[in-house]
Amino acid sequence: MKYLSTLIIALLLISCNETNKELEELQQEFNDLKEQTLEVHDDIMPKTSELMELNYELTTVLESGLDSITDGASSREQLVEVQENVDAAHESMMEWMRDYSEKFPYGEDAPATIEALNEKMELLQEEFEEVNNVKKMTDEALAAAKKEMEAFPQIQAKGEVEPAHDHQHDGSGDHNHDH
Repeated sequence: MKYLSTLIIALLLISCNETNKELEELQQEFNDLKEQTLEVHDDIMPKTSELMELNYELTTVLESGLDSITDGASSREQLVEVQENVDAAHESMMEWMRDYSEKFPYGEDAPATIEALNEKMELLQEEFEEVNNVKKMTDEALAAAKKEMEAFPQIQAKGEVEPAHDHQHDGSGDHNHDH
């Protein structure tokens, strides 16, 4: 009888150690995927400012009529489509961040049970795939917008229009382009 109870205790200890090891491995996998997800996010974030600047520049072009005076420029419809893609990429990033922060609040530790960890891991995998889709959308929108803006060298940073004529202005017109 003593031998049987010792054997049962030994089996329980081995079982607990295996469960703890599995939990630790899953937690590490979870933390690694979370880190990879946030690295993609960190790669996109600086691009969102660039998206907003390009959006402003595209708006300037569309509102100023410059698209009609530049040879080789895309049609107004193409510029509108590029601007819509820029807006969509920016909005997708904002939506992804809201969704991610709801599912994975800042400072929240990895789940403490295998079941909870498996549930969260599925959600995290979805978020990882989604943020990679947002990255692709952002990169494509940036490339298209930059390409379109090459046709408009008279547009400076922040959407200011350089004069298309060669005389001097007296500088009395104050403009506030902050937004």
